[in-house]
Amino acid sequence: MGRGIRGDQLVKGRRVGLASIRWLAPIVMLCAGCNGPLHLRLADHVARPNPRVVLIFVDGVDRTLFREMLAAGELPNIKRYIVDRGAEVENAVSCLPTITYANTTTFLTGRVPGHHGVIANKWFDRERMLYQDYGYSETYSRINYDHTGPTIYELLSDKYTVSIQSPLMRGATRSYDNLITGAVTWWLGLLDWTDRLPPLRYEEVATEVSADPEGKWPSFVHTYFPAVDEYGHRYGDRHWGYRYALRNVDQQIWRICDGLDRVGLLERTTLVLVSDHGMTPIARSQRLYVKKALAKQFRRKAPHTWPEFSTDYHDRKRYLDRYDTIVASGGGRKCAVYLRLDENWTRRPSNVEGATTYCVAEAADGGAAATVRSIVRWLAEQPAVLIAAVPVGPDEVALHGADGEGVVSRKGAGASATYRYAVRTGSDPLGYSTSGKSAALMDGGYHSADAWFAATVETDAPDIPGQICSMFDTVRAGEIMLFAARGWGFSRVENAGHGSITGGDMFVPMYFAGPDIAVGGKVDRARTCDIMPTILDVLGVSDRLKDHAPIDGVSLLPKLRKGQVAKGL
Repeated sequence: MGRGIRGDQLVKGRRVGLASIRWLAPIVMLCAGCNGPLHLRLADHVARPNPRVVLIFVDGVDRTLFREMLAAGELPNIKRYIVDRGAEVENAVSCLPTITYANTTTFLTGRVPGHHGVIANKWFDRERMLYQDYGYSETYSRINYDHTGPTIYELLSDKYTVSIQSPLMRGATRSYDNLITGAVTWWLGLLDWTDRLPPLRYEEVATEVSADPEGKWPSFVHTYFPAVDEYGHRYGDRHWGYRYALRNVDQQIWRICDGLDRVGLLERTTLVLVSDHGMTPIARSQRLYVKKALAKQFRRKAPHTWPEFSTDYHDRKRYLDRYDTIVASGGGRKCAVYLRLDENWTRRPSNVEGATTYCVAEAADGGAAATVRSIVRWLAEQPAVLIAAVPVGPDEVALHGADGEGVVSRKGAGASATYRYAVRTGSDPLGYSTSGKSAALMDGGYHSADAWFAATVETDAPDIPGQICSMFDTVRAGEIMLFAARGWGFSRVENAGHGSITGGDMFVPMYFAGPDIAVGGKVDRARTCDIMPTILDVLGVSDRLKDHAPIDGVSLLPKLRKGQVAKGL
């Protein structure tokens, strides 16, 4: 789930009776009627900053289907207001892992998940003995305290900024999380109504700034639509409901753009449309329940419940000392496995693959626990697993496939880092050796992340060498990261999902439209971490990054500007 709201938690243990219906009714009636034109009214004195940006984030969009619907005329408003007025990034990819909260934070910080720390929707921090799960109304906003690096809102602290329905809002001048209305519509199964709420907040913004004698329209508005992703998880990415959810977002984009146009704000506004990950089908019969599998094969013991977030560190540690494994799946197609490698949970060698695990059951019997490598190899041989990734050192990650192993090595840091990928044993688990462009880089030398991106963009594992090492730069990454094979998943309920490294998980739509953007322009490739620096560049304040640690993204504006025809990163 992308939104971070679960209605069953909001009303846990309660029946919806007549009293509840009475307070639900106004919300339902409001949402039912909120699909027409916006009534934006701006007072004459309201300042209208130029430039200004609206970021439209649609969760979980399958790029292939999106393009099909565009071509078939099913998304007329996206085409009219964004595609026909701007430029497309032809090969835009999510940052690893391809999970919502990880890439939500990436959009707004310019850092990849391994560098901002929000490594997934669920993660374990062995140093704090803390398990985080953003999937509840009580927990979704904790993302604001869990990441490092300034948000775009914090870098724009002297400007008026607005966050609409996003869980990450730290530093925003004004935020609308739609917690009550969004949670109610979500709980009632009215997912499309949840996506009808954000445009109404534009009306509220107009009312508020008009009432302020020194009011000014926002320089930056971030608008989040969660329902497409949830329709995909529940019904599949080829279900009519998934297409309906995309058409519904198209309607909401019309409401926003039409409303801005009516008050003269659209023409000088730069619109950014992007998704956080793709969406691929998961067959009902093709699931691997990693926790159960590890318990059966290696006697690993993992908890089913967690201590409260507010509990003392020592209480959490005493509880977790009864276990030796933590499994955190995400998106249906990614699974992090945290292994206890010593009596003390916090000890972890740099070469994880070569370590021997600590097993509660084996310790009680006086037996020898399995090595990490033996666990990784067994997992990699399961049909559900495309790749099992495990650190070999601080700058090296082994990639285990069913029939072979590869190693990605990193040299240097930041923008100057270079990468080498080589097959260690058996066949190439990423399949690069069979593609001319990527095979040419498997020459034993180190090459830039951008060179690897360009060489692998046409493979079914795009941009992996330049990303996989950074994913393990945070202690919150598991000892083993499992990426699902095509058609497979790691959870019980999803009919489609994301999180893996295939093109279906990685590729996302990415478009820019605005006064300085070349109409019909094409940029060959980009990553979701490029969104934030591009927006800062559009706003003319990219120099504000110089006082902070380097980010991972780069501005795309030089390639998007009118008159620019160059392609590539």
